[in-house]
Amino acid sequence: MHNPRTTDANVHEEHRRDPSPCHTDPRPTCPHGHPSAVKHRTICDDCKAVVNWWKRERYRRRRAESPGGRFTDMQQLRAHLDALESAAVLISDIVRETGIHEDTLLAIRNGNRSYVHRPTSHRLLAVAVPARRRQLVRNRLGHVRRQVDATGTKRRIRCAQNEGHTLAEQAARLGWSEGGMRRWLSSSTVCANGADDVAALYPTLIAEPGTCEQARVAASRYPWARARYFSATNIDDPTYDPFRIVTKPYGVTRRLRAMARNGQGPDQVGPRINEAPETVELWLEGGPAPAYAHHLVAADYERWCFTPGPDRAIAARAVRADWGSSLAWDDLDMDSPTAHPARNKLKGFPADQMSVDSIIFDAYDGRATRFDLRPDELTEVVWMLHREGWSDRRIAVWLRWNDDGDPDKGELAVTRYRLRNGINGYGATSTEAWFESRNGLIVAPPGAQPAAA
Repeated sequence: MHNPRTTDANVHEEHRRDPSPCHTDPRPTCPHGHPSAVKHRTICDDCKAVVNWWKRERYRRRRAESPGGRFTDMQQLRAHLDALESAAVLISDIVRETGIHEDTLLAIRNGNRSYVHRPTSHRLLAVAVPARRRQLVRNRLGHVRRQVDATGTKRRIRCAQNEGHTLAEQAARLGWSEGGMRRWLSSSTVCANGADDVAALYPTLIAEPGTCEQARVAASRYPWARARYFSATNIDDPTYDPFRIVTKPYGVTRRLRAMARNGQGPDQVGPRINEAPETVELWLEGGPAPAYAHHLVAADYERWCFTPGPDRAIAARAVRADWGSSLAWDDLDMDSPTAHPARNKLKGFPADQMSVDSIIFDAYDGRATRFDLRPDELTEVVWMLHREGWSDRRIAVWLRWNDDGDPDKGELAVTRYRLRNGINGYGATSTEAWFESRNGLIVAPPGAQPAAA
């Protein structure tokens, strides 16, 4: 009888070559010719011993591959898989990139695994979630394909045609066939790679209009919206209609009123967004606006919200109507119907420390110039803006420091004023160093008496 506690040293050589156990019909001997210790047993003692040896070897190998042990935070792995699938990354793509078996990934996703080895978790978590979100479509049987909705691709191709780029030119620059792109225009779905290529080339085509007038004429025969009616956030949305009328455009009206508070009226905003001043005036008064007005006004607001404009009449009108300024809407959601401007506080100051009717607040809010302030009030306003991190150039433009409006002269004047009144301590700029070397001015510490002129 063979010893069932066989060790690695005395495992039979034929079992090392063929470690599979003897799962056969009951008979007195196994296929290797070893007698069974128990009658009608399907595996002999030697085969049982070699199975135990193989399990020990597998355990050693897995411990060597996983020096950190097991990874048991399966919720983190499932969340990462859900994020990848939400970004249109298929299981087959993850298998190809990580080398993890498909059954393992499906077991993790379905919650049928309680642990994985740490190298497996590291490879899975290393798969980055794509920045551009896509929504894969399903066929009639419900299977996910490498197809996405064709709405955004069609809009980009047609907008490029409106800008003078023929379909043949776009196909040549993309590396796709012209016939394939024509099929995209007549289909409800396109391949994901084609949609990505069109989206990547689209900004270049719009920034560099083409020279083919025939493409523009051909595009004008169809009711295709031009590129200005779309933004990066809505061009792929099948439910977005740029000409849908919004009866209460809160965000559009609030942004226009904030710019009007700063002297940027319909006469200034209209030409920048390619709209008539009369139309912008209607939006300013809270009238209905098309859906595309939101991203046009929002982009113009981000660019010009803190730049004083020349229309002082619209600024006075905004003050009388008590429209919220750009600073009053800072860090607030301007598109929320329930939001209100914060008129009773400044950043970093309690509400009861400064009156809303104060001339200092008006200057801080862009409603007063430096000529409206007393010397002590001007010093306090410049100190407040400088503490907020504003540059001297921005302070000069905001307070309209000089009559001619030259920002270079205004920047030098604000720097000279700060140095003479001891408003510093936040890092000397190159302009400060130039004044110190040229005029021999010494920067006083904060709180010191103003230096002589």
